[in-house]
Amino acid sequence: MGPRFFILSSGRSGSTLLASMLNMHPAVHLPVELFGLYTDVPRALPWYGDLRQGFNRLLLGRDLAYVGQLRQFGVHFDVEGFAARLAATGHDLAAVIGCFYETLQASAEKAVLGDKTPNHAPQLALIDRLFPSALVVHLVRDGRDCAASSVRTREGINQRNVQELAQLWPRNNLALARFGEHHPHRYHRLRYEDLIADPQARLRSLCAFLEVPFDERMLDFSTGEFARGNAQRLTHHANLSQGILEGNRGKWRTELSEPEIALYEAMAGAALQRFGYPLTDAGAYSRPFRWRCRAGTAYRRLRRAARTLRIEARRFVAITVRRGLHRLRAGGR
Repeated sequence: MGPRFFILSSGRSGSTLLASMLNMHPAVHLPVELFGLYTDVPRALPWYGDLRQGFNRLLLGRDLAYVGQLRQFGVHFDVEGFAARLAATGHDLAAVIGCFYETLQASAEKAVLGDKTPNHAPQLALIDRLFPSALVVHLVRDGRDCAASSVRTREGINQRNVQELAQLWPRNNLALARFGEHHPHRYHRLRYEDLIADPQARLRSLCAFLEVPFDERMLDFSTGEFARGNAQRLTHHANLSQGILEGNRGKWRTELSEPEIALYEAMAGAALQRFGYPLTDAGAYSRPFRWRCRAGTAYRRLRRAARTLRIEARRFVAITVRRGLHRLRAGGR
């Protein structure tokens, strides 16, 4: 068993706004973002050894309590409940992730579970293999607005420049669109601009797709715990406390420079047009500007890869040491 649906998108497409709305529904629960679930967990799973052993299941459960934003938002993860569920199922990746979701759903006490994590979009093929009946909500927003928002709100190692964002936005959204072509009954596309222009109509359509009744409380999302928690903890989600911002579109025209607009449209223009976003008459991009962006992207990726390697090495050592200490305490058994 897993989520009934996934909200997949590129970053800064409004998925937290949509999740805030859906979490006001009495039957629907979307946890905080669970990034790492489909990248870190598959890599680390062999390190936990034989999951038929109770300690290994508990060890895995304790580490799963740190997936994504769970700890950051103070979300309780029932480690013992997870271990018990896993003991009653298989012990492969599908069973681990399925039991992880079931544990979150049990704590929320809601009938329908969803997952809203933009970082999952590149892992769509794996998600489809693990949960072949799950529905996919494709949330799409003008990539130039996504880029403007990302450049403005991200800092340090997580700050992608316009050149990298112009690569990622078409890749993610076109892959989701291809999924919809092959699985039309499991796919629902929603444009962010349409959502903020007429939230009631778009939410009614989405609820019909998810097979849950429409509930007026979703329109009052800014008073909900999910929206307030995100607005308080994450500065780039501060707008959630203000309700629907109908004018929150087209900001790229003033927040991106002319070279940035020209480069973005040169790289992602065909995809923008496919999703209904017209191009400007921006001139040719500057090659020196693009090369500076490429150099910045390469530098950031190297730093990110180095950090990932350090984290993975520490995680491997920590898991190995804890398993070794447990065997010593158990008398070598």
